Amino acid sequence: MRTRLVMAGLVLLLTPADPARSQAIEPVCPSPHDRTVAITFDDLPYTRAGDAGGQELAAVARATNEAILAGLAVRNVPAIGFVVERRVQALGEIGQTLLEPWNTGQFELGNHSANHPDSNTLDVDAFRREVIDGEATIRPMVEKAGRTLRFFRFPYNHLGDTDQRREAFERVLGERGYHLAASTIDTSDLMHMNGHWRDPIRRWSEGSKTLT
Repeated sequence: MRTRLVMAGLVLLLTPADPARSQAIEPVCPSPHDRTVAITFDDLPYTRAGDAGGQELAAVARATNEAILAGLAVRNVPAIGFVVERRVQALGEIGQTLLEPWNTGQFELGNHSANHPDSNTLDVDAFRREVIDGEATIRPMVEKAGRTLRFFRFPYNHLGDTDQRREAFERVLGERGYHLAASTIDTSDLMHMNGHWRDPIRRWSEGSKTLT
């Protein structure tokens, strides 16, 4: 069975969801020694969960999550895992179990929507439902651990295709206490640069060495 990655390692750009707050933040140009790379993973707990045959992938999903978390831990790399609620539900009981290690130590959970829709096609009410329904599993987990659910990532990095949509979506996220988490580098960029066109797990592992 061909294994797919749960998520791609990305550089994380964090900005306040509230436009009013964002105006108070002045741009900073750090020195090369102060620059930070944040590793994030989308589509947790497993990218194929919710697709046809997703329920049969529980063992593969568990093995994939364990391999990624172990690789991060051995290199002492913090990471954020962005969760699609539909994929949690599709895996059944194991779905939440797979997220528990992402809610401890140097790892963190983020919201990646309920159903992974293209936000450019949503009105504000539909977007609000995606955000709130996307918290069904992770918000209780995060708050029980004494943490705060801080970050939201738009599926496909589509923040809305008009100023009206973008501003409305930012207000929704601000109301829910989120910061935007936009990605700037995808593992597919690394694969292209390094010529890594082998199996996905090996590509991720080799790419992570470059990032860290």
